[in-house]
Amino acid sequence: MYHPYKTSNFRIKGLKSPPLADTRYRIGDIVFAHHVEFEGNAGSKARPILYLGCDGNSVRYMKCTTVQSDRAPQVPVGDPISAGLEKNTYIIPVVKHIDRSNLKYRLGHLCKEDLEYLQENITN
Repeated sequence: MYHPYKTSNFRIKGLKSPPLADTRYRIGDIVFAHHVEFEGNAGSKARPILYLGCDGNSVRYMKCTTVQSDRAPQVPVGDPISAGLEKNTYIIPVVKHIDRSNLKYRLGHLCKEDLEYLQENITN
């Protein structure tokens, strides 16, 4: 079966970051970021995030995770390949903020269906 992400340049094993260093992100992009805090400020790690926009240097985002949990609401990514993700991924529908300097590169973009599903399943 053909998998476009396995044959593209930025998914070659051993290559650390894709050559997509464009700093102009748009809503719905999946962006790799450093220093994304854990809940309760108990540290941080590098991980993909869903970019929701920015105000100056403050970026609005939602965390992406590959660990399914019953404790917190999660929305599955139906098309992880378009989003630039290698595994089944879930978005935690809680808006957070991070400094723009922590954004490193764009992985991909959520497909239209995933964006619509996310909007329908966000609880305010």
